[in-house]
Amino acid sequence: MRCLAVVALVVSMRTVAHASGDAPQRQLGSISFSEISKHNSASDCWSCITGTVYDLTGYINAHEGGGPVIEFMCGSDGTATLLKAHSTAELGDVAGAAVGTCADYTAEAGLQANILDVAAFGVFIILPILLTFLFINVGSIRFQDVFLRRPIAAPMKGFMGETFNGMVEMSWGVLTLILLYLVATALFIYFWVQYMQTYYPAIYVYPAAFGRVAIYAISLAGMTGTRRVTFTWWLLRLPYEKALKLHYVIGIVAAYLAIAHAVQYLLVFGPGLPGSTAATGWGLLVATGVVYLFTLTSIRIRWYGVFRITHFIAPLILIASIFHIILLKSEGGGIYSGLLGAVGFTALASGLWLFDKIWTTIDTFKCPVTVVQGPLVLPSDGGDQYLSVTVKKPKRSWAGSWYSITSLDGKSVLSHPFTAIVKDEGKTGPCELEFVWKVQGKGKEQWTGKTLASVAEKKELKMFVAGPFGGGIGAFGKPDQIKALVFVVAGVGVTPAASIIPHIANHEGRQTYVVWSFRSRSLYSHLKPYFSALPAENCHFHYTGKGGSAQQKQEGDKGDLPTPVWSEEEGLQQMGEEVKKTRPDLREILPSVQQHAEQAGLLDLGVFVCGPEGLVKDVLKVTAEMNKRQKGSANAPYVHFHSESFQM
Repeated sequence: MRCLAVVALVVSMRTVAHASGDAPQRQLGSISFSEISKHNSASDCWSCITGTVYDLTGYINAHEGGGPVIEFMCGSDGTATLLKAHSTAELGDVAGAAVGTCADYTAEAGLQANILDVAAFGVFIILPILLTFLFINVGSIRFQDVFLRRPIAAPMKGFMGETFNGMVEMSWGVLTLILLYLVATALFIYFWVQYMQTYYPAIYVYPAAFGRVAIYAISLAGMTGTRRVTFTWWLLRLPYEKALKLHYVIGIVAAYLAIAHAVQYLLVFGPGLPGSTAATGWGLLVATGVVYLFTLTSIRIRWYGVFRITHFIAPLILIASIFHIILLKSEGGGIYSGLLGAVGFTALASGLWLFDKIWTTIDTFKCPVTVVQGPLVLPSDGGDQYLSVTVKKPKRSWAGSWYSITSLDGKSVLSHPFTAIVKDEGKTGPCELEFVWKVQGKGKEQWTGKTLASVAEKKELKMFVAGPFGGGIGAFGKPDQIKALVFVVAGVGVTPAASIIPHIANHEGRQTYVVWSFRSRSLYSHLKPYFSALPAENCHFHYTGKGGSAQQKQEGDKGDLPTPVWSEEEGLQQMGEEVKKTRPDLREILPSVQQHAEQAGLLDLGVFVCGPEGLVKDVLKVTAEMNKRQKGSANAPYVHFHSESFQM
């Protein structure tokens, strides 16, 4: 954006005009732009402004913003530059400085700028919606699996996983959207450069073009970052957690463009910028730099708390951008017409974010949760410790949804996503939800450890719960499209299965299976009842723990908390014969499920995975092998894949 403080220039012009008194008006001849371009130096400076050519030579040194700022207008059309900061009324009586007339492109420049903004709205927002509608309603359900749900590659472990899993775990559909946005961004940079070269002095071309496209990227980053009123789910059918990488890439592009725009303007013009423009520009530059720095993968993963806190600034960048644009107005009143499209773009994204934030805040505070059971501590009998609490919330929910939980007992203002085991969806009253989360074993300083210590002391749990979010079983598209489902889960990753299965197990014509490997017998004992509606042969439970500890049993006997007491022998006996003491053989289990579905005449089998990277990778390999075999059989069900994860 360009904005010149030309108050001194205008005042000087008026002084000369008034000094001329009642001098007779002289007829001004038409001057071509080729002639104007010859007067392009400080000693001979002409500029076309709103259809009149002014000789600015005598005012360069008098300009409060410095002579170089006026020199940028020499030999060119300075209309757009002037209208970013002043009204045309201020040039109404400066006939003494006028040397001729020129073509007035004011209206044309504003119209073409708005046409570009409308075209950007069509490409960045309308086109993805139309493509998604086409994929969902015209493409086959199997195409949807390959394009919209199946990841482009298997997840990796260690540093490589931390760095690249967010990329490889996204679907081809998300990758296509990213490529669409990147190509469109490059094209609109080109279009805006051509526009700026037509209507602006050369010094402004690239920083102004970067600024206009930065508006699109900042707005899109805001629209893809909301959780409830989410552009990606409502219109693109991408769950929030699956669209995070799209949000990340667009945000990074927005940061690059905004920083390039701001640095070029601040370095070139510096003190010559009006105070409001400079203040909002510096503020946006600093805010964007901070958000960008702590968004980088290596920093974000290691200082996640700092990332979350600094990311609270990100939506404010949207709102600040609106003020930055609006302040680029004429002193005579309204916004320059060429900026209306930019204001509309940012206003739409800001409105979406504000609506989402207000809705979520009202939901959190006006629909508080009431603890009806727990908190219950599940002991670390061969595995990790877990906390369980059942609450009621006066709001509807759906199976497989997740909630954002802020634990006041954990002495943290940060929220964390957890799948809710939906006991009652709340169709006739408050919904009833159970949350189970693992207490991190790396130290008591983490919020889960602090929460456990607080629960042990107070025997109660204070928390804020926002939601529901996510697509639940809708991750596979329309619920009736896939009649056979198998949940392959590990540890506390069983919660999506425990949430969904009780609501679908008894549906006629549906086959449902669960494959659950776990290390904590207490977790198994606590959550097993959620699978009671399934036939025994449809349940594959695998214990991979090492047994209990005397210290844990001793702590459980103190009676400070409602903590189940386990011994290794009793625990193994209580698990019963239905629990195998080995890891699940997925190459045996999943093909057998496929065969049962084939015998029932079902054409599609959904595999829902929630667990560590190794499990996701194994299931991906097995399902790919199953689909290769499926191609050779006319009746074998096609295997769909969905991985439940929050890959930040």
